[in-house]
Amino acid sequence: MKQFDFHRFCMTLWWYMGTSARRLQMWIVGSAACVLILGGIFTTIDGYDSYPSLVSAAADCLTFAFIVGMMVQWASIFHGVIDKRKRQALLMLPASSLEKYLSAMIAVTIVWPLGMFLAIAVGDVLRATLASVVFGMPWLSVIPELVHNLSNTVSPRGGIWLSEVAFEWTVLMWLHSYYVLVGTLLRKYVFVVASMVLFLAFLFGAWCLIHSGIQKFSLFVYTGSNDIPTYVNPIVYVLIVVFLALSAFNYTASFRLFKQFQLVTNKWINYDFYKR
Repeated sequence: MKQFDFHRFCMTLWWYMGTSARRLQMWIVGSAACVLILGGIFTTIDGYDSYPSLVSAAADCLTFAFIVGMMVQWASIFHGVIDKRKRQALLMLPASSLEKYLSAMIAVTIVWPLGMFLAIAVGDVLRATLASVVFGMPWLSVIPELVHNLSNTVSPRGGIWLSEVAFEWTVLMWLHSYYVLVGTLLRKYVFVVASMVLFLAFLFGAWCLIHSGIQKFSLFVYTGSNDIPTYVNPIVYVLIVVFLALSAFNYTASFRLFKQFQLVTNKWINYDFYKR
């Protein structure tokens, strides 16, 4: 069997999406319902005058919720094959390990976030329409500001700055690889465990900076009112290399763990360390 065949890969991706179709539908319906109900209450409860500012605040909340939702999906990369029956079907699938792994990766990295975004858009259109028809509010959507907020997380603020773009993308890549690795290793409470470890690591890093005598540490220096960076700390380039190396390690380790999947495994993890 060839390591990679495009037709076989497409069939594998279709199978993976089929096994997780119910969860995806629940995510889409739940996201649309939350935006419609909670967003409608949040943006219309305080009257006509403050409506535009409330819509803007709702866009900020949705930006945070969308980013957290993506992380949950990354961590749930193999949640669909957590039970024995689906795991057996995955292991017996006539496809290579690379094709199975890439199918899962594309599903949680592209398909699921796209589905969640479309659900948010549908819910927001319904919310804005109902607010306009029932309460007489101006038709305002959170989607343009949501897209603007999301684009700002992976693009320079105020201008094109290659080092800033590279740094933001490498951090995002590392976060993706980290949650995918933990999602490949653990079977239960993946997002909670991964986020707690990340939070504790952040606290430890902050503690080290404070006790090392570094009171103020800036990677980028901005001057003026347009937030264009005028200085880049040289450590940024070191961090870019470090995050790239860590991402490569995480993806490689995740793929190697996936190739060792067994039908009968530990209750909590997908890798039996005692048999190695």
